[in-house]
Amino acid sequence: MNPLVLTTAAVSLKKHYILISGMLIFLIFMPIAAVFAIDSPSTLYNDPTGLYTGPGDPNDHYDWGNCTYWAALLRIQMGDPIPNTWGNANTWAKNAKADGYLVDKTPTYGSIMQTDAGDLGHVAFVENVDPITGKWTISEMNVLGLDMIDTRTLNATDAKNFNFIHDMVDK
Repeated sequence: MNPLVLTTAAVSLKKHYILISGMLIFLIFMPIAAVFAIDSPSTLYNDPTGLYTGPGDPNDHYDWGNCTYWAALLRIQMGDPIPNTWGNANTWAKNAKADGYLVDKTPTYGSIMQTDAGDLGHVAFVENVDPITGKWTISEMNVLGLDMIDTRTLNATDAKNFNFIHDMVDK
């Protein structure tokens, strides 16, 4: 047999072996890289478009992507879930009172801000209250669009325009 043909065949096999080995390494390590990519909280909760990409919870029965879903999910995650029976956001304060929850005009960490504004109202989760300025920060879903999360900081004087749902009164 011609030595040139054998050399060409060996080189061709070596190129194929390198190509196949590279593809296998890529396929094996890609899922591992994906797991490490979701490790940071910013990636866990939002992708660059603002969509929520974090975990859900089977105990949250509110409609996915809406403000009620977000507020209920964060209460579950903080270990203090609310009932799944409060309906649309515009009925949450009334239903919370009926279930024995404290409802007032004072934001506190973990409370749920509620308003009747709009067709179905709106709820948000109070993330922080500055003890010096009284400013309070909420995280909310579905203001910018379905399943999109944003945060806002409001002035202390704005609290009078909202209801805040706290823990049960006799808890």
